[in-house]
Amino acid sequence: MSSDSSTRSPVESILNEEVTARFDDRARSRVFRSVQDVVDVVGTTIGPYGRDKLIVNNGGNVSVTNDAATILRNLHLTDPVARVIGDLANSQIFNAGDGTTTTILFAGALLDRAADLGERGLHPTTIIRGYEHASDVALDRLRAVATTHDIADRSVALDVAETTLRGTNATQLHGPLAELAVDAVERVTDGYDVDLDAIRLRTALGRDLADSHLVEGGTIEGAPAGEPADHPTGAVTLALLDDEVTPNEASRDVSIAAEDAETLSAFVDAERSRTAGLADAISALGVDLLVCTGGVDDAVRSRLAKRETTCLSTVSGPDMRFLSRALGLPPRTSVDDLDPDAVSEAVVAYDRANGRTTLTTTDPGAVTVQLFGQTEAYLDEIDNTVSDAIEVVARVASDGRILAGGGAPEMAMATRVRSDATGVDGREQLAALAFADALETVPRSIATNAGFDATDVLLSLRSAHATGQETAGVDVETGAVGDTAAAGVREPFVVKRYAVTHAVEAVRTLLRIDGIVEAKEIEPTT
Repeated sequence: MSSDSSTRSPVESILNEEVTARFDDRARSRVFRSVQDVVDVVGTTIGPYGRDKLIVNNGGNVSVTNDAATILRNLHLTDPVARVIGDLANSQIFNAGDGTTTTILFAGALLDRAADLGERGLHPTTIIRGYEHASDVALDRLRAVATTHDIADRSVALDVAETTLRGTNATQLHGPLAELAVDAVERVTDGYDVDLDAIRLRTALGRDLADSHLVEGGTIEGAPAGEPADHPTGAVTLALLDDEVTPNEASRDVSIAAEDAETLSAFVDAERSRTAGLADAISALGVDLLVCTGGVDDAVRSRLAKRETTCLSTVSGPDMRFLSRALGLPPRTSVDDLDPDAVSEAVVAYDRANGRTTLTTTDPGAVTVQLFGQTEAYLDEIDNTVSDAIEVVARVASDGRILAGGGAPEMAMATRVRSDATGVDGREQLAALAFADALETVPRSIATNAGFDATDVLLSLRSAHATGQETAGVDVETGAVGDTAAAGVREPFVVKRYAVTHAVEAVRTLLRIDGIVEAKEIEPTT
């Protein structure tokens, strides 16, 4: 900013020279432009035929994704308005588990139409009131067209999972991966509540995605050294220890000054006695496998090995906690605390090539979805995609309300909002009609990304919904209008509900902005 006061506006004259400010039309223009830039980036990713983005991070790692939240996160947004949209995407993921692209598209369309309304003389407050009224009408219609299902209706849960997986890098295996997602949720739900913390996703290189499977328990990093014959797999008794196993914590860290051979011999005998005592205490429980967060003394390990007890040491805290949850076996904090109640049964398998151990049980308290792939970038995308599928299946259990996909919910809401708008007084009616137009951006984008004429598709959709076909959506294979619910294209109600509420909240915030003040970053002093 120039320091010449004669060229500065009255507002600029009161600002520090390190501050850049925009007000009124300049500020609003910045808001609309920034949001549209974000929409342009993610808008082409929606639908089964949405396109991907290739991302290269600072470390040179490459990933390919069409997940809007992942794309925005990797853009490292610095524009303050764009960061509001990034926060919008994060809120959608946190509350609904999916639908970020829909939310961003809808918010961008609302702002785009608000810009047109502003040029026609509508005040932002009037636009906000019209949008809020239309939002209430739209959500009422959304509730009316939703159908209720139970997680026990596996076919519906599979439809929801497959709808999420289509159009991603998991498309070719959307069926088997949907089965994995539903299986995982079924294991950790009581039919209503779903404990998503009891589902863990693990990835490994070297095998095809088709080899992915559900582990009825946990997989931890680490495998025993030595020959396989020394550590048999199969059914074992085990104990979990959140501690190290050493005969004397100090004995490994200090030097012992013995005045004579007799003193030294006594010390060595005492050390052997403590070592034997530890091994005896563990062996007395009949433990085949001891899993520890700390280290295991070599002498103790050797004694236990002779008694056919395997030790897995230095297991991470998260691995230990998840394993404890999966097996229903709380870890003890010292060897002295080990007792018969600290022992359980499980089936163990060692993957020495990848340094992993898998422990399963017949009635696990937690499960692991093990995913395989050939590259890290591919696995990262599959991990995100399957995680989304698990999230939406969990909504079937916790909420139960399901909608037809393919843009059908947006068209149902738009149809009702247009009908209601005739009874809205004043200029708010224009905002309500603009809200309906914005809703249609979603099916329009789905049709466009699938390669069809969006105008023709929208006209057909409007006609279908005008005659009461509330599940009519875009058939992305033919470009025609079809019953998407009957075709198995289904989405959780909560995803659409939050998409509408989050978008309206973000637009309300952005429309109230009439000034943007930015301070330059202060260079760190050396």
